[in-house]
Amino acid sequence: MPAPHGEGEGGGEGGGSGSGGGSGFSPRSRSPFVRDAVSALITGLTVAPFVTALDRAVVRITAGTSTSLSAALGTEISQFAKKPFLYFTCPGFRIVASLYACTYLAANCADTWHDMANVKDDSKKMKSAGFTRFVATSAVNLPLSVLQDRAFARLFGNVRPRELPFLSYALFMTRDAGTMLASFYAPKHVAQALAKQASAYGDEPEAATTTAVVVPRWADVVATVACPIAMQFVTAPMHSLALDMYNRKSAGVLDRARFVAKMWPSTFVGRGARIAPAYSIGLLLNRTMRESVFGVDNV
Repeated sequence: MPAPHGEGEGGGEGGGSGSGGGSGFSPRSRSPFVRDAVSALITGLTVAPFVTALDRAVVRITAGTSTSLSAALGTEISQFAKKPFLYFTCPGFRIVASLYACTYLAANCADTWHDMANVKDDSKKMKSAGFTRFVATSAVNLPLSVLQDRAFARLFGNVRPRELPFLSYALFMTRDAGTMLASFYAPKHVAQALAKQASAYGDEPEAATTTAVVVPRWADVVATVACPIAMQFVTAPMHSLALDMYNRKSAGVLDRARFVAKMWPSTFVGRGARIAPAYSIGLLLNRTMRESVFGVDNV
């Protein structure tokens, strides 16, 4: 998902220097997209076991089939320890692995496209890399995340499988749009703000001497890790309300409000723990794969 923040200053391999008469998308330029796909697949498979366990645990709590997050996670760990092969082949794991592999692929390809398009036409004003990444990942992640939530609600809910209410779909998509914004757009700006703050106190004197803020590595890592997790404080009530509308179709407004307020702390912890491997650690892993292993310059 998010690549290092800042604007691209060149292209990935196979940029606009191909022999195809000025077209930036020559046969050579396919190589970065292959590397993007491999990085996304490896990262998606790496984070999927953690995200699957946490997702299923949160759904179990909301549905009332588990009494606490620790109890729900205990059930997941027990199932994994007893039958690891079945865990990795279960529908929940396949759904989550596919979701995150596709999301990381969208982010990586957006970065590569952004670089290649800029190299192809330097005079053309491009949208920022962060906005391009946000649009691409939202287009992929939002519908796939809603399908995942629909499947998990049916698999681990406390009622017979039925169609998810329209408002639940809307809440899930709003929740995921906020997460995409916090993962792919906000970190760049937060990192720049941290760098400016550090330079004001003299911790990063080189940043104060240039027009463009020099973003140190620590600021980039802090922003990348913190922003997606912090967003869950805002989106956790949306998640609880969407699932409650599925599990308790006839509940009243005040009853739902009390339920959401009661579930807010545990859902925030559960969602934050889920986001940490998926959009914090996973983003850093994906970035390392593209930069260090495959040698693709991120933006």
